[in-house]
Amino acid sequence: MSVIFTLTTTVLALLPVCRSNYVGEVPNYKVRFHQILQKIESLETAFLECNRKSETLQQSQWQQENENRLQASKIMQLESRAMMMDANESKVKELEKKLNEAFGVIDKLVKEVEIIKLQRRLANTSSNQLQYCEKCEKHMQSQGKGHTNADKISGNREISSRISKLPRMKRFSGFGKTNVAFSVTMATWHELTLASHELLPFDVVSVNDGNGFDSNLKSFICPVTGIYFFTATITGYIHKFECYIVIDGEEKAVISTGDGPSFEQASSSVVSHCSKGQRVYIFTYNAATAIGYASGRFTVFSGFLITDLESVSS
Repeated sequence: MSVIFTLTTTVLALLPVCRSNYVGEVPNYKVRFHQILQKIESLETAFLECNRKSETLQQSQWQQENENRLQASKIMQLESRAMMMDANESKVKELEKKLNEAFGVIDKLVKEVEIIKLQRRLANTSSNQLQYCEKCEKHMQSQGKGHTNADKISGNREISSRISKLPRMKRFSGFGKTNVAFSVTMATWHELTLASHELLPFDVVSVNDGNGFDSNLKSFICPVTGIYFFTATITGYIHKFECYIVIDGEEKAVISTGDGPSFEQASSSVVSHCSKGQRVYIFTYNAATAIGYASGRFTVFSGFLITDLESVSS
């Protein structure tokens, strides 16, 4: 609008001049008119250029607004994903807490079952000893008829000697003098490529009663002589994964997964007589990818003492 106003003002300003020139000199009027036309054309060109720049600026403004809208949409999506991740993380923590509670209940039940089994074994052994003593007493009484006191004394000594050679039992209290149990896993979710004949890096200790598991050696060191139960579960990825439960270099059990297209899991257990100081660990047979996940417990190594032979024999 300002360009049109300027153009109109210019034409009106030049009309008197043109009129006076037309009265006086006709050729001068033609020159002036030609100059006016040239100015009008230049003004039209400038007006068109301004319109073109205005349209270009308007288009760039629209593009910038569209980009701002896209950026705002992406920010909203990221905020929504962050909220979902926070909600999922809280659910995972809650599930992990429930799993830990469930495993604690299972461990208590296992201990109670083992206590009941050992109590029954001890009761049976004590009953057998009593029966043997009663037989010996009856035999001594039947043999005492017609024998001298010296013979009776000699027979009593022989029976006492035999009884003293029987295993001496103590009243059962827990698992003997020492409670021993451990359970370890690998750290939070990661895929770990292991070489053959390499120790599994258990680095999360959830239970270590008796302080038998050594985190530096990645191994369990038997704190007392006794009968132990060991179990392990491994999880491999794509390739076949084989491990051994090893006690002082001797392979006691094999754990072998399949070679499916995804995750494969396998478990194995062993009951063994172990002396104090013996080392128990898990090592790989072949190179493979192991999977660790704390809350899922995909790769776990556990064990506990069944019978404390040191307290039983003392």
